[in-house]
Amino acid sequence: MTRHFPVAVSTLSDKNTIAARETRFSARLVLEVIVALRGKTASATAAAHPTVTKKVDFNGRMRLRRAGNRSDLARTVRKALVLVDADLSEGRPRIASPAFSNRRYAQNWISAVNGACSRVIAPSWRCSMEEREHFDWRGVNLGAIPFLAVAGAVAGTTSLAAAATSQMSSLRLLLQNLSFFAQDTWQATPNLTLTYGLRWDYNSPPSEMTGHPLYAATNFTNPANATLGTTLWNPTHDNFAPRLGIAYRLRRTPGHEMVMRAGAGTFYDLGNNRGTDSENYFPYSQIRYSFSGEFPLTSADATPPPISLNPPYGSTKGFGPNLKLPRTYEWSLSLQQSLGSNQSLTATYLGAAGRKLLREEGIVEGLNPNFSTLLVTTNDAYSNYNALQLQYQRRLSRGLQVLASYAWSHALDNTSSQDVSSVAPYHLIYNPDWDYGQSDFDVRHSFSTAITYNLPSPEKSRLLQTIAGNWALDSLFRANTAIPVNILSGLDPFGLLAHGYSFTTAYGRPDVVPNQPFYLYGSQYPGGKAFNPAAFQDPISPTAQGNLARNALRGFGAWEENLAIRREFPIHEQLKLQFRAEMFNIFNHPNFGDPGVLFNTTNVLTSPLFGRSTMTLAQSLYSGAGSGGFSALYQTGGPRSIQLALKLMF
Repeated sequence: MTRHFPVAVSTLSDKNTIAARETRFSARLVLEVIVALRGKTASATAAAHPTVTKKVDFNGRMRLRRAGNRSDLARTVRKALVLVDADLSEGRPRIASPAFSNRRYAQNWISAVNGACSRVIAPSWRCSMEEREHFDWRGVNLGAIPFLAVAGAVAGTTSLAAAATSQMSSLRLLLQNLSFFAQDTWQATPNLTLTYGLRWDYNSPPSEMTGHPLYAATNFTNPANATLGTTLWNPTHDNFAPRLGIAYRLRRTPGHEMVMRAGAGTFYDLGNNRGTDSENYFPYSQIRYSFSGEFPLTSADATPPPISLNPPYGSTKGFGPNLKLPRTYEWSLSLQQSLGSNQSLTATYLGAAGRKLLREEGIVEGLNPNFSTLLVTTNDAYSNYNALQLQYQRRLSRGLQVLASYAWSHALDNTSSQDVSSVAPYHLIYNPDWDYGQSDFDVRHSFSTAITYNLPSPEKSRLLQTIAGNWALDSLFRANTAIPVNILSGLDPFGLLAHGYSFTTAYGRPDVVPNQPFYLYGSQYPGGKAFNPAAFQDPISPTAQGNLARNALRGFGAWEENLAIRREFPIHEQLKLQFRAEMFNIFNHPNFGDPGVLFNTTNVLTSPLFGRSTMTLAQSLYSGAGSGGFSALYQTGGPRSIQLALKLMF
């Protein structure tokens, strides 16, 4: 869900529209040979990186592109567009079964042009059905049995074990959305254009189509009175989203044009992703945790809990009865100044306020015996974002092309994701406002440049042209300041670890020790900086949140320069060979990962390595095989690497 970073106020129509199509056919075959050389740089750990590694990759790609008739765009009245998309997922996950997803979209719109006005009116209906084939899995998930280091594995001492039962019998989730928008574009004067309109959205909570209801807890304002029901939440009908865009030409002098653009609007999210998780909880999934510390497990610990509608209900979802759609109010103002015919400078202010965003809280204390834990989704999350952006752009002219961007921004919220954000009893101990602070992804300053320069080719000498002709340089530089780090006390006052929660949820924040610096500096620390453990202490009350603000400290900034040298060798009119030498992190600048990344507990006061970086930035960006994303070898912030490539194009 996008909360903080608006780029511009968009139009009102949905994304499923007919775009311009070209009547041409082209084919391209690319044969590429890549040789990678990896260097060595300073590491945040004592582990050495390989000095040189080599990789040879042959990659053949064929791309075919065909388009239709451009005359379709000339139609004034468009209607009855129906898009059907179906996909079948192969393979069998560990718990979830293969799913068949069938999504249907229907959109009708009428557009008309009358003088300086252009009007669009459109209803849109979207239906998404997810079908799961019969799946009955019962047993112990050995992958959820961590050991206390290598010695614990040898001795058979576990820190946590879980036995789970999951049963899904042809579950078919149904998600429906209905939208309507009307938009008008009016060119009031030759210099002023206004675009305004109104959008209305209706999004119902997820439902099940084969008689297997989705269960949720109700009456949980007082957890002792919580009961089980089959109504997730009541949908809302007042989701109106007005939007306005203004473009005004301040100066028309050729080469010195100046344009002001402004926009504001309300944007609603679907808000149903927490509801679809209900199929992974009671009664279709049951988990029993064991902290006996023995392995192999005893018969009682290894026996999965049965699937049953009878209490106790185990882990159960809950939703605010009047849950509303999350929404973001966005506004922007920009000035664009032309600097000749090929250059421009743009200054933009962006703002956004997220309201009634989704926040999930775990309740384990004060519940009646029918529930072991509740995961409650509310509208108690909110956010604020402000940014100033500067951009210089030079279109390709005299062999030089440049794009340089700088952004100052500040993002604040009381939760940066929809995962479990707080412990409870529900609002009785922790106030959601206490978590308001810097967002997890708040980057105060960022700067980037992309430069392409085609070196001049000597024209008088054929020999020099053969040697020095058709060369080009590409440069990509980026730098940013540090992102926040949340400091945790290491105390689990409500025993959430015993209910399967991660330490990032179970642990609260510490108190601040007066007159102690937050940071320590010196060459003995990786990256020259570490957090000061003497600056924090356990809160006075173990069940209270400490007075240290959320995300109060910051880790490490980063910068990196990438450079490429390339040359094209014409072979024939439609045949050429391109050589590239690409150097990543050419200055071999060490970039360090923040404490606490990848759940390594170095942001917890009880860690012996508290406050220290234990990996490079590239390593911290890789979350492990099977989790998606690039390997640490190909991430930003790694050691210098050189890649040589040949590309044959015809």
